[in-house]
Amino acid sequence: MASKAANAFSQAVKTPVVNEIKLCCADGVQLAGQSWKTTGETKQHILALHGWMDNCRSFHYLAPNLLSKLPESTELVALDLPGHGLSGHKSADGPPAALAEAAFYVAEAVEQLRWSNFTLIGHSMVSLRHARLQQFRKVLKIVPDTHAF
Repeated sequence: MASKAANAFSQAVKTPVVNEIKLCCADGVQLAGQSWKTTGETKQHILALHGWMDNCRSFHYLAPNLLSKLPESTELVALDLPGHGLSGHKSADGPPAALAEAAFYVAEAVEQLRWSNFTLIGHSMVSLRHARLQQFRKVLKIVPDTHAF
């Protein structure tokens, strides 16, 4: 009897599928990331950005749990910013990468994803840098609790 209940539960709960993505920017830098979504048409979009010295894998556990609480038509994409994770690095003989410059890469990624609006989840100071993007509906900041130490 318990196995029937477990089987019915697993069929009722749609598990999002994760896919690796690659987006090529105009300057040749390739952005890597992961996309979580259930099958079917996507109507809501969430863009997740990691903090400084991190990568998109910081959303590995959060993304499926968050999507389980949202409509099935939601897609969450977590990007590796340039020079982080599996994304490309800028030329060693070029100018140093600035955190503010990442906003242009994010805007280009959103354009390639063909999103007209989305919710932005940003970890730490990265979320503040991308507040100038006009397409997002909401900004959710994930800030570490510094008072816990």
